[in-house]
Amino acid sequence: MADINQPTSGDNSAGIKSIIRSAADRILRLQEEIGDLRAQITEVRSEVKGAGIRMADFNAALRLYRMEIEDRNESLDNIRMCFDALGLGGQGELFPAGKQPKPANESANTPFA
Repeated sequence: MADINQPTSGDNSAGIKSIIRSAADRILRLQEEIGDLRAQITEVRSEVKGAGIRMADFNAALRLYRMEIEDRNESLDNIRMCFDALGLGGQGELFPAGKQPKPANESANTPFA
């Protein structure tokens, strides 16, 4: 049986060992960077949560934001269809059709108009 520590003719073990050491060092450095990035993402998510936004809602919006426009439109259409089928109509609209919000300075209940 050959000794793996003894070079053989045409052996490139020194080059291979160098590649392995270099790869291991780079991978460890990249894993540290990944950990730092995850910590930064956690901080940013804490800011969103601190603003009163539920993380599930933010994550859903972020998922839609990252989509291509055609895929996003299809997903939103499917969500609207599901809302309609489940009797949740109007949930996807800020103002129902035909009803425009009154400007802030034209409120009927304000005595200081």
